[in-house]
Amino acid sequence: MSLGQTVIVNRLVTAHSPQINVKLGHKGLVRALKLTSQNLKLFMIEFKDHSRIWFFEQEVLII
Repeated sequence: MSLGQTVIVNRLVTAHSPQINVKLGHKGLVRALKLTSQNLKLFMIEFKDHSRIWFFEQEVLII
């Protein structure tokens, strides 16, 4: 996955707030990448409403 790719949020691994739960099934653009200390990949996804949220790699699918 690379910057600028379009993705869809297909599942949520952890319990999130209601504001994040509503993003399930929405499309967005990958704006940033991060690697955690446990070597997990995180992606910052920007949505049409200009909100940006970090998601785990297994929570998003490339369109």
